[in-house]
Amino acid sequence: MKNLLCLLLAAVMCASLLAGCDRMIDIDPPPRTEPEESTTESTAPSTTEEPSTEEPSTEEPSTEPPVDWMVALQQQLHDEGCLAAVAYLGSCEGNFMEIQAYLENSGLTEALPILQELSSESFIEAEGLELYFVLTRDDVGLTVYRQGMDEDTYALTWEESLYVGYEPVPLLLRGNVSDIIPNLGLFVEGQGGETLDYSPCLSLEDGRLEEARLILDLTPYDSIPGGVYVPEDSWQSNCVGSWYGQATTAEGEEVLLELVLNYDGSAAYGYGPRGEEFYEFFEGSWWFEDEDTFCLSLYGGNLYDAELQYEFYGEFLWDYVFHNFALTHISGYSLIYGLDEEIWFTSSSHYALVGLWTTSQYDFATDSYLYQDLELLEDGTCYYLTHNGEGVTYSAYGGAWEENGGELSLDLEMYSGNYYEESITQTLAGTYHAVIDADGWLTLHLLDGDAMTQYMEDCGLDFFEPSVSYG
Repeated sequence: MKNLLCLLLAAVMCASLLAGCDRMIDIDPPPRTEPEESTTESTAPSTTEEPSTEEPSTEEPSTEPPVDWMVALQQQLHDEGCLAAVAYLGSCEGNFMEIQAYLENSGLTEALPILQELSSESFIEAEGLELYFVLTRDDVGLTVYRQGMDEDTYALTWEESLYVGYEPVPLLLRGNVSDIIPNLGLFVEGQGGETLDYSPCLSLEDGRLEEARLILDLTPYDSIPGGVYVPEDSWQSNCVGSWYGQATTAEGEEVLLELVLNYDGSAAYGYGPRGEEFYEFFEGSWWFEDEDTFCLSLYGGNLYDAELQYEFYGEFLWDYVFHNFALTHISGYSLIYGLDEEIWFTSSSHYALVGLWTTSQYDFATDSYLYQDLELLEDGTCYYLTHNGEGVTYSAYGGAWEENGGELSLDLEMYSGNYYEESITQTLAGTYHAVIDADGWLTLHLLDGDAMTQYMEDCGLDFFEPSVSYG
């Protein structure tokens, strides 16, 4: 009982003390002191700032998912019926990381976001500095080859493979010492049997990506450093290309001359025995002083002895007649020492097509084969014959042909024939994409106009075997 009473008295006294403390704080609060400056920024808003006059935003945050560029490009390839997408990305030396910096700094990555998917493992290079992006459709296979050139026919040849893949992997290709002779080739094969041979390069007509059937051009032209070149006059664009000629030196030796005139004004020139190394090789620039005078400013000479290298400047009268380019020395250095006479050059792509090409198909009506012969002469004339291989000619056409940027144009009229085939018409005219493969076969893809064979009518292309080469 006594202990319980003591506890009750202690509780009453504590309650009284607490009540007294509360009254003391209300009557006599302690003086207010300013807090010390904090060395860390406060994240709480200041109570002394003026209230904001900006109205709260009514825009709702975007709920659209980011674009999957791989999916979008695959859909575009399917919608447009293309097997591969290709983009020219300008020129850049250095390693893959330096190229990535170039793509970013130039704005190319922003213009073509799929470039963000590139990796060092998908970087394929040959000699040269031109960059190309390649992405195949998701149902095709791709082989990337290193390309060369046949020294006798000047046709592009397929050499070792650099990449083989069956999945749509974004690739970065670098190559092409010369725009005229690309050294990287793509072979695309679809599940339906369709195939495509394509060499990424620039058109000599306007500096844009070379067009081809089944290729989707993704080049962001407005972002290419330096833009693209468009020749001021048609006669200037005619002279752009890779040219081959022959001449006899003062010692009586036959030599081959190679002259490369690029659309950006750069040039290369070399001469030497056929199939052997150049005696001298030069690089530099070319231009027209006026409509009659062609100029070369080069540097080079002996490739292995710097003391035998020198400045080369020469002026020439020039002429152009159907893929043939002529230079006549008038001042400065001549192309061959002591040789001032006119030298004619032939376009490499035109030269490769010159010859007799043959294809055949089985005809059930006669239980025999029909043969089609396409003869392309160097002077621009052309003949096309359908016969049975035993001396009977069913139709014969004659006319003209022209090659321009990988496209073969024919304009022919029938001059003989017994109209054996109902499909035979009085004229044969069309445009065809021409590709010469590593075995020397010519594939013609119908672009516009008349199909040359029933197989081309059905499949859009046909294959011609080289029968006689005039090169």
